[in-house]
Amino acid sequence: MNFNKTAFARAVYAVKPSNFGTNEEALLDNKFMKQEDNQNSEEFNAKIQLEHSRFVSNMEKAGINVTVLP
Repeated sequence: MNFNKTAFARAVYAVKPSNFGTNEEALLDNKFMKQEDNQNSEEFNAKIQLEHSRFVSNMEKAGINVTVLP
């Protein structure tokens, strides 16, 4: 067996984020999370949508078939 080769997925599912925001309950005891002032705003959600679109585009450019789920 040849273990020197790196295997990549040929296809993936990507779930499109909707109404992305801060989980207030998780903030109480998760030291890795922090509240940003605009995390529940439309502007923040627009940034998340753009980031997701770029993520999908980059995978497609790399030859990976992406199925975006709503």
